[in-house]
Amino acid sequence: TALLDPVAKATSTTPAVAGGQISMLVEYRNDMGGGLEEGFTLSEFGVMARAGDDAPTLLYYAALGDRAQPVPPIAEGLDVHRFPVAIGVTGEVEVSLEYPAGVWVTHEELEEALAGIDLSGYIKATEKGKPGGVATLGPDGKVPAGQLPKMDYDPAGSAAAVQQALTAHTGNKNNPHAVTAGQVGAFTKEETASDDVISLYGLESDDTPNDIFLLLYKKLKMINEGLAEVTIIAKTQSGNPLKGILLPDLKDSDGKDVYTDSSGKATFFAKGGTTAKITCSNYGDIEDFTESFTVNSGEIIAKEITLKVRNFFRVTSTQNVRFTKNTSRVDVSVGGGGGGAGRIGKQSSGDPYRSAGGGGGGYAKSQENVEFVTDTTYTATVGAGGNVDEKGGTSSFMGVSAQGGEPGQGSFDSSSNVEGGQGNGNGADGVSTTFSMSVEVPGNAGKSGANTIFNSFESSTPHGGGGGSGSLKRPGRYDSIDGGRGGSPGGGDGGDAAQNNERNGKNGTNGTGGGGGSAGIWYDEGSASFGTPGVGGSGVVTMRMHLISA
Repeated sequence: TALLDPVAKATSTTPAVAGGQISMLVEYRNDMGGGLEEGFTLSEFGVMARAGDDAPTLLYYAALGDRAQPVPPIAEGLDVHRFPVAIGVTGEVEVSLEYPAGVWVTHEELEEALAGIDLSGYIKATEKGKPGGVATLGPDGKVPAGQLPKMDYDPAGSAAAVQQALTAHTGNKNNPHAVTAGQVGAFTKEETASDDVISLYGLESDDTPNDIFLLLYKKLKMINEGLAEVTIIAKTQSGNPLKGILLPDLKDSDGKDVYTDSSGKATFFAKGGTTAKITCSNYGDIEDFTESFTVNSGEIIAKEITLKVRNFFRVTSTQNVRFTKNTSRVDVSVGGGGGGAGRIGKQSSGDPYRSAGGGGGGYAKSQENVEFVTDTTYTATVGAGGNVDEKGGTSSFMGVSAQGGEPGQGSFDSSSNVEGGQGNGNGADGVSTTFSMSVEVPGNAGKSGANTIFNSFESSTPHGGGGGSGSLKRPGRYDSIDGGRGGSPGGGDGGDAAQNNERNGKNGTNGTGGGGGSAGIWYDEGSASFGTPGVGGSGVVTMRMHLISA
């Protein structure tokens, strides 16, 4: 009573009823229903009918069998399929359609209709905008550029000749048209200041007498008010102007901060008979600068200063840092302080002897493009090196921080292994012996730092080597035994097993976050001599500045 999975709806002519038969043509076009998007194979169709309000039922069914017809999508062109249908009926039949019947015309009728139309004024769609066809018009009423041929109507060599003549003419500085100053409204030589006057007042060569009067008026006004005008021209060591540099000790006429403009200039007024001071300090991107000079009432001073800009700055002790408007981006590295070595406790002759662990190197961290605000002060905190048995201090700057290395374990803290402090480079573990006979035990070496910090604008270097551990000796002779070497960079060496101060552990190097080296032990005649453990090296803060003007 129905088709399974119908694909599309078709149309038909108005059915004709005659002699117990209903006749019609069923047609399907791929432009129906908004156009067929995906093609299919037409293998069957049906005619539906219904009586009154009953549900539609299948009145006629046709299967095309081996003559199934492919139907392409509308994008490939119009496609029409027609099928004559005759249905036999009995009794009185009244047929009505729920869809508009198709408009039909035979081939002969179409030819007859076209014969009466003058087609000479029509252009085929396939010829529009195509080679050998005709051009179309765009929305602006003009032929689109894509349909136009390349246009080059300049005779060979003419453009070059015209350009050569134009260049020669514009380069002629000898007034070839004899233009006078009066014709263009310019000042004559008599109307401008003389060379002597220009030199005297420091004017420009084209200044007029009117400019001199204005200058004199300004100078008299400043003398009456007891002021001097000072213009500072700030440049880099390469001679480039420095824009947006704050001169903190100076104020303009409105009492506001003074900044250099795009040409590196800043103008302010100073009280005559006083000393003006120009200061730039605590900047990461400019070396500290201070200059003082005396000003007198009525003076107009132009003073050029050279500020040494830098794109890399290392901080080895806590201080405040800010940045000028000449810096567009800041990258930050921080390295924590090294941990101190462990302490050697009292050990009786019957116990195992152990040297303490070396201090761990300070940790390191780097971050690029750190957010900042110009002329805002930030504190660069440098972590201190850890004392004996103490952790190194944390270094931090602008939200980037790195902890200090852990201290080495003291030899009285454990009855087993004595461990070095953890850090960017771990401290060396301590060594041990029972001293049951003459022994020589060299110390262990500290580890090198793993993570790096910025060492210049272009390069980085490791930070925080671990401290070495001290050596042990029960002498059968009196030469010393070397302690373990500290890790790179800056880890302190462990103390030697010796009769002198060589037993002392070496301190970690400041600015590298190296861990302290533990002390050596010299055992002789039932007593032991211990050296002094080393302390950790301080940390560091480094920064790279991306400069606008260098």
